[in-house]
Amino acid sequence: MEQGAEEFRRAFGASIRWGDAVPPDPPWSIFAKMKRIWNEKKRTWNEKKRIWNEKKRIWNEKKILGWGICRGAA
Repeated sequence: MEQGAEEFRRAFGASIRWGDAVPPDPPWSIFAKMKRIWNEKKRTWNEKKRIWNEKKRIWNEKKILGWGICRGAA
């Protein structure tokens, strides 16, 4: 947060001391934060989806093998 305020001061050429009435973060950093959180959620969701697909694939393979055995026995 400190770094964001520093960038803000540098961008607007304001020589303001810390603690003065200045936003701690530039307003656009909020969007960056939201995007980061969203990406993390997306990553975990994709991870879960990948695991689920893996389980589904294994289950389908077992099912097909099971059918093969049943057909062979009949």
